[in-house]
Amino acid sequence: MAADLTLPPTTTIAGQSVEQIAAEVERLSTIGINTINARDWNYSSTEAQDFVSHINPNQWQSKFDNEPGLLSWHEQNLVWRKLVEETYTDCHFDIVEISSSVLEQGTVAIVWIQTRITGIENVNMQGLSELRWRWHDGKWWFFHHVGIRGHLGQSGVF
Repeated sequence: MAADLTLPPTTTIAGQSVEQIAAEVERLSTIGINTINARDWNYSSTEAQDFVSHINPNQWQSKFDNEPGLLSWHEQNLVWRKLVEETYTDCHFDIVEISSSVLEQGTVAIVWIQTRITGIENVNMQGLSELRWRWHDGKWWFFHHVGIRGHLGQSGVF
């Protein structure tokens, strides 16, 4: 008789399995990229409304490799908008790979998204985003973002 070595899902403090948490924060994280590609700066689509409902602008920050210091939610949106509407109007982000880790008994989750960036001066560039989420008052909140540009092909990432 074959033995089943699959462990049963562990329920976390958030009341969901680690797998359910990972699926939800990965789903939400991809909406942000889709919203940038759609140039939906008012977050007017149903998906974008869902995404932005998980952000408290007063408790959110980001760091990009080409921007000095930390950026607020408002500042980050200005950077994205300038990049894709003024500087590189053909800029587009394609999701290549996504993975996540759920930490601290299911109260913190980190999502890593590898993207292929096209439409910037005939150069195809790789990007890596780290999105940090925390469970608070019965909801997942996106609170920190890190964005890195460059070639990830030989880096061992993913």
